[in-house]
Amino acid sequence: MMSTTFLELQDTLPDLDELIARLRDKRQELAQECRKKTAVLLAKILVKDELEVIRGQEDLKIQEVLGSKEILRPLQEITGHYNGIQLEQDQLILADPYSS
Repeated sequence: MMSTTFLELQDTLPDLDELIARLRDKRQELAQECRKKTAVLLAKILVKDELEVIRGQEDLKIQEVLGSKEILRPLQEITGHYNGIQLEQDQLILADPYSS
């Protein structure tokens, strides 16, 4: 029967200080990776939100221009029928006196 003493077993185990240092390093590496991924995600959210604000401002400006006399007068003169243009989800919708 083979018998192993505690001292012999201790020699085969990794040094506890080294193991703690490795775990600390790995934890710091994972924390840094998490911070980077979080920063990228937050940046994407901020860009998306800002693009939505800009798009809303552009849509308002387009609606304003589409309702101007400079656009509506020629539309009525050319078609003899249509009297308005509206922007709905990236589509221009022509209006006439009979549309609701």
